[in-house]
Amino acid sequence: MGHLLCFLLLVFTAKVSAVSLTANTTGWLWEDEDYVSLNCLASGSDISFSWNLDGKTLPLSSRYNISQIGSPPSSILTISPVSRLDKGPFTCSVNNEMNNVTSNEVTLKLAWRPEGDLQCTVEPTGEGLWLGCGWKGGNPNPLLIQRFPGYPGHLGSNYIAMLVRRDSDFHGKEFICEGEQLERTSQCVVRFGCADYASPTLPPDDVNPSEGLSGGEIAGFVIGVIFGLTIIITITVFITLRRKREI
Repeated sequence: MGHLLCFLLLVFTAKVSAVSLTANTTGWLWEDEDYVSLNCLASGSDISFSWNLDGKTLPLSSRYNISQIGSPPSSILTISPVSRLDKGPFTCSVNNEMNNVTSNEVTLKLAWRPEGDLQCTVEPTGEGLWLGCGWKGGNPNPLLIQRFPGYPGHLGSNYIAMLVRRDSDFHGKEFICEGEQLERTSQCVVRFGCADYASPTLPPDDVNPSEGLSGGEIAGFVIGVIFGLTIIITITVFITLRRKREI
C-alpha cells in the first residue's frame, strides 16, 4: 500500500507595526546649503513605503532621493539641499495586504538669510534725527541692537529706530547697529563729522503782526530751514558695512 505524503505550506503575512520616523538632525538647516535624511522604520512582512509632505503625496523633485533597506525594513528620504518649502510636516506610510500605518510627523527647522545687507538709515525731522536699521526677510528673525552715545540701546527685529534730539552733540559720534541671526552677524556704522546740531538762537516774538507771520511762526520756520540746511550741507555720513559670517 502506497503512502501519500502531503505537505502543507503556510505563508503568514505579519501586520505592519512599530512605524517610526526620525531625522538625522534636530537643529537649524540653512536653505540651499544643508541636507537632511529622514529614516522611516517599520515591522512587518511584504511591506511598501510611501512619503508625504504636509498631508499630500511627496512631490517629484531632484532634491529628493528615496532609498530602501530590507532588514530591518526601512525607507530613507534624503533632501539635498533643503528649501523653505520643506518645512513639513513629513510622514511616511507603510502598508501590506493586512493593514496600513502612518508614522509620526517630523517638521524641519529651516533657516534662510535676510534680504540683502543690514542697512543703517538717517532721517531728519523737526525734532531731530531718526536713526534706524533694518534687516528683513530672514528666518528666524534677526536680533537687532542699535546704539548712540548718551541714549539707551534699542533691541528689536526686522526694523528698529530711535529718535536723537536735535540739540544732541553729534560731533565725532557713531551710530552703530548690529544684527545677529543664528551666530551669523552683520554691522553697519554711521559716523557724524559735523560740529553739532545745537538749536539756533530764536528771534524775538515782537514781529509786527501786520507784516504777515507771527514771531513764533517765523521762529519755527527759521529753525526748520537752518536745521535742514545744516543736515544737508554740513553733515558728512560715512556708512561702513561690515559683515562677519560664522557658519
